[in-house]
This record gives sequence, C-alpha cells and structure tokens, in this order.
Amino acid sequence: LGTMALAAQRIAMNAMSLSFLPGFGFGIAATALVGQSIGARQPEEARVMGNIATLWGVIWMSLLGLIFLLFPEPIMRFFSSDPEIVATGASGLRIIAFTQPFWAVSFVQAGALRGTGDTQYPLWVNTVAIWAAVGLGALLVWYVSSSMAAAWASFLLTAPISAWLLWRRFHRVITTVAPTVL
Repeated sequence: LGTMALAAQRIAMNAMSLSFLPGFGFGIAATALVGQSIGARQPEEARVMGNIATLWGVIWMSLLGLIFLLFPEPIMRFFSSDPEIVATGASGLRIIAFTQPFWAVSFVQAGALRGTGDTQYPLWVNTVAIWAAVGLGALLVWYVSSSMAAAWASFLLTAPISAWLLWRRFHRVITTVAPTVL
C-alpha cells in the first residue's frame, strides 16, 4: 500500500494503543480476581468478577471507539500534518472504532480464562484470530480495495468471533470445570 499507508498505519496504531490499555488492564484484573475467587473455591464469585471486568472493559474501550469514530482526523493530525496520512489513518480509525467492544470482551475474557487456569484456549483463539485477520486483510486489499480501511475491515469479521468464543469458554469453564476442580 506504500509508505504513506505504512505511516498512517503506525500513527493509527499509536492512537489505538490508548484503547488497548484499559482492555489489557481489565484483563489483568480479571485474571487476578477470577483466580483469587477460584482459589477461594467460589466459582460464582469468579463468574461475577469476570463479568464485571468485562463490562468495564467494554465501557472504556467503546467510549474510546466512539472518540475514534467521531474525531479520527484530529487524532491523526496530532501526529502528522500530511493530508494523505491523515485521511488514510482516519479511515482506518473509523473502521477500528467498531471493533473496540469486541476486543474488550476478548481481552478481558482471555484474562478471566487465565484466572481459571485455562491458558491454552485464549492463546489459540487469539493466535488464530490474528492470523485469520491478516490473511483476510490481505485478500480484501488484493481483491476489494487497496486501502488501509480494507485491511482493517478484516477485524470487523474476526473480532466478534474471537470475543464470542472466549466469552462462551469462560462461562462454560466457570459452570462446569471450575466447580469440579475445586
């Protein structure tokens, strides 16, 4: 896509990393709180802690997604004055704005699963999701549109799936495996 798209990608990733911080933070909190509850033999409390952390992660990341959706150009102009970089990065930020709630669920539910001791499932789901997004993004760029927005649109398809898989697994582990392990 060229050097301008690469520059826009890097800048948009810097802006997007601000939304990842709350998601990762709530994911780490979920790991600790769920793990503590499981250790205390209170799986229902673990479920509640996972749900509360997920709710707060979704709230924070959705708010940041709303900012990305409404103000992508000013965000990009904070890093660059080049109109092509700003326009390219803004289109990517608009697309990524819609993935924020799904990524919040993924980040936090992966942390909650790690708190139950289930570390491999989140690893595999996230690995497959990222590589699926990369492959799908390449296909979209080659066959639909040679733009950063097309590449990032792949996350609109993969993020909800990985979020659902991690959410479903956490709730299954808490209701079936955790009580029997205790």
